[in-house]
Amino acid sequence: MVAIAFSLVNKLPKVDQSSIRSLTEPALAFSSNLFSNEVGSTCGPTWLLLRAMEVDTTVVQDDDELQQRRRQEMEVLSSIYQESITFLSMEENKMMLLATLSESIQLKITMQANYPNEKPSVKLLMRCSTKAINMKKLHEDIDTFLAENEGNEVLFDLIEFIRERLQIVLDDKVVAFDCESENNTTIPADNIYAPPKSTLHIISGDITSERKSTFLSHYCVVDSMDKVNEFYEALLADKKIASATHNILAYRFTDPITGALYQDFDDDGESAAGGRVLEMIRLMKIDGVAVVVSRWFGGILLGADRFKLICQSARTLLEKSYLHSK
Repeated sequence: MVAIAFSLVNKLPKVDQSSIRSLTEPALAFSSNLFSNEVGSTCGPTWLLLRAMEVDTTVVQDDDELQQRRRQEMEVLSSIYQESITFLSMEENKMMLLATLSESIQLKITMQANYPNEKPSVKLLMRCSTKAINMKKLHEDIDTFLAENEGNEVLFDLIEFIRERLQIVLDDKVVAFDCESENNTTIPADNIYAPPKSTLHIISGDITSERKSTFLSHYCVVDSMDKVNEFYEALLADKKIASATHNILAYRFTDPITGALYQDFDDDGESAAGGRVLEMIRLMKIDGVAVVVSRWFGGILLGADRFKLICQSARTLLEKSYLHSK
């Protein structure tokens, strides 16, 4: 084996042979040690095989964990933002999505294979005047935000962070992200709920449960703030609904006289939830409704999944009852 190596070296034209020996001798020594069967050898074939298997297994486990974290985050984003999120690429080595903040502002976010361990890159696509925005400062703020949150699933926070910075040119409400409440209340175990009596026609959906949390949505056709308030007060007059940990309100209607659009929300302690429900109503192009999603917290924190479940509850009711009746 040594003879073959030096025979090859002698045939190389115009190359310093001493330099080549300095490169080949360590490799030859390693190969000799690799196939050594001496007792006490720390680099025998069995040891190397075990080490290789250990490293490969760790890498596979890490990759699976990252893929699972990315997949869960994409599912939550899709539920929260619905049609405002477009997935441009979902390959294992690169993922890209397009987040629409308004008709004139979009975010193109690219995630490499190591995300969330590696921070994503962001590109602003703006078809409007940027005179009111310090773009240099905005990019610096985004870089700082990503550096501070590197290693975490950050896409929801990133989108809302940029939305807040661009609020001067956005009509959307700025929504904060906060920790989940730990208050613990329960709803009776019956599967059917009768909406409270009111002069308004209130429709309630099906009760759904996930990890001990219970969700129930209600809606009412409205065209004034008086009707919105009556709807909300009628629900809270019911002891079952009043016992909920959160009664999240969102409404959107056009005044029949002035033509003015009214839309707002009340998180009722479930920070960021009301804004997500309102955004969903807007994206569904629904006008003239008020929606309340009641949530009874069951003791298990759901994290960002709670937004998905809250939006799903409201969306199912609106699709089944409101849109079906149109």
